[in-house]
Amino acid sequence: MKMKQTHHSSTIASLLALMACVAGVTSAFAFDSSATTASSVPLRGEIAMQYNQPNGTAVNVGGSTEMCVPSGSVDGMQTGNQANGSLHCHSLLKQPVQLSVQLNEEKLDLPITTVGNKPLNLKGIVDTGSGGLTLNAFQIFPASMVTRKGFKFNGSNQIVYNGITVTRLVATRDYGGETADKTSRTGNLGFAHVTFGERGEVKTALIPILFVYTSTKEPSATSSDLDNTIGINGEMDPIGQQVSLDGDPIDDGSDASATVYPECTTQSTTKCSLISPLRALSYSNDLQAGYILNSFPLVEGQKGRYLTVGLDQHDTEGFASAQLRCITSSFDVQACNQEVPNVNVVTSAGLNSTWYAIFDSGRPTVGITVPVDNSNPPAPAPLPAGQAVTVTPPNQGGYTYTFTTGTGLTATTLTSVNPDADGADETYSNMGLEFFGTNSLMLDYDKGIEGWKRADSSN
Repeated sequence: MKMKQTHHSSTIASLLALMACVAGVTSAFAFDSSATTASSVPLRGEIAMQYNQPNGTAVNVGGSTEMCVPSGSVDGMQTGNQANGSLHCHSLLKQPVQLSVQLNEEKLDLPITTVGNKPLNLKGIVDTGSGGLTLNAFQIFPASMVTRKGFKFNGSNQIVYNGITVTRLVATRDYGGETADKTSRTGNLGFAHVTFGERGEVKTALIPILFVYTSTKEPSATSSDLDNTIGINGEMDPIGQQVSLDGDPIDDGSDASATVYPECTTQSTTKCSLISPLRALSYSNDLQAGYILNSFPLVEGQKGRYLTVGLDQHDTEGFASAQLRCITSSFDVQACNQEVPNVNVVTSAGLNSTWYAIFDSGRPTVGITVPVDNSNPPAPAPLPAGQAVTVTPPNQGGYTYTFTTGTGLTATTLTSVNPDADGADETYSNMGLEFFGTNSLMLDYDKGIEGWKRADSSN
């Protein structure tokens, strides 16, 4: 839900604290009676809960590009009374920010420059097909703290390292959908501020992260089984089946597909959800929370400012759009199912089917799923090269997407599903990375709207 700005007087006694805030670091702070004008916004639900302040306020001091939250008394900030604690800052976007991404080995990489207060030079896959941040633990923590068997707590309940907190909650995260490429990664739930972009253009509030150290996919000499993945869709993605510290699955008898678990917090001890790190930013009244992943040439090494964070009216012009299926969960966090219903797929070979579909930058191939009246549907099979495919999501603008099946990014698998079978609603067509070669994708987190636009800006 969009929060409007209010104005009141707050006081900042420590100039060092303010400088640290603008620099985007955590620092000690103290408030006294010397007046400084500040603007504030009530914390968005998913940010507020991280500070255990459901009614808390993030304050923008002196027109800076960050919002700062004390871990001590928010009342002290609002009334000018003395308060002590730590100051946490995250980005306040006053206009859309364009982040540079690069295509490497059929993956769209975004720089990650800090996790906690640790400067890094990492790449994370921009994944419009998932929500939440998964990071390779070995790229962040020393070998003395984590192995392929897990983190070393040495009797402690948590690990604190360079501004990063790691909890004892062990969980799995699945990637690849219901395909032969499906992998499960296992790690520990942790929390940190994260900075994205070549120049550190955006910094999140404290967010939940799954720090992974093992998976069901074997690493190779040329690729890792623990890719850093930046999931930016509108879903609240559960971090999978919980496992005990010895790795055995825990069956709690619940139906995860029918439940939206609350966002993970430092108090989480059971199933919980990760969400897009782009939702852990503050947006001014002139912007909607969301992103546009613009079309880009699908050429190895291609680099450009193709990811726009924050939506204004100008940037969203020309998009055909549809309302996603959304619900509002605890703490007013809106969760929107990324599976667009009633997407029509027609091929030149005579296939004409309507089913669910997603537009997933994290998948290097295309998958088409069709419902069939068959209790034993045929096994998935590749479509022959050379078939023209037209994809039409529900929209009022006459938008369609077309491609021709082939190899590489256009390699296409056909999967049939019995719509009455258990789990059928968890299958969908996946347009894959190929889509972004000629089309842009827009997602408005606040309104629960997804949009599509061809590179020629006509529908």
